[in-house]
Amino acid sequence: HVVEGVPLAELAIVTFTTKAAAELRARLDELLGRLTTPAERWLIGTFHAVALALLQRVLPVDQLGYSADVTVLDEDGVVALIDELIAAHKLRVGQRRRLRDKLKALGPGGGSGDLARLAALLGEAKRARNAMDFDDLIDHASALLATADMRRPRWILIDELQDCEPRELALVRRLRAPDGGV
Repeated sequence: HVVEGVPLAELAIVTFTTKAAAELRARLDELLGRLTTPAERWLIGTFHAVALALLQRVLPVDQLGYSADVTVLDEDGVVALIDELIAAHKLRVGQRRRLRDKLKALGPGGGSGDLARLAALLGEAKRARNAMDFDDLIDHASALLATADMRRPRWILIDELQDCEPRELALVRRLRAPDGGV
């Protein structure tokens, strides 16, 4: 189970789209001359899929108030949850157009007033539903990797490295073994 001299257990491959991830898995299968198993390719996929796999399989998500069978809220699900919370708690948060950006800018425990209350309620509601949004996947996996005791891939291949955001690069830095490379 070696690709170009690197054991699969020491390799993670991340990209941005599910289409690109499928293509990378197909190329890996072609290089090996066989189909890889799910156990061999669990760290091969989009940044979000790899973060989810880490959260579901090896990271102590219970420290954050989640269980390992955490699910993912897509953008529509997050918007619906926000609308539900605004209505249920009669919050006044101004225009909805850039609400998600405003919530992200608040940061954990930041701000005051109804916007800060909405941010707190949103976090509580996601934990109660055992669901994370796409940003949570990256942020929570990265935070838990900082102290996680797990076998880490020595090599991480990133498709389109120049497109990585700082949060994604932080995830990669924390995922990689100390003696590894990108």
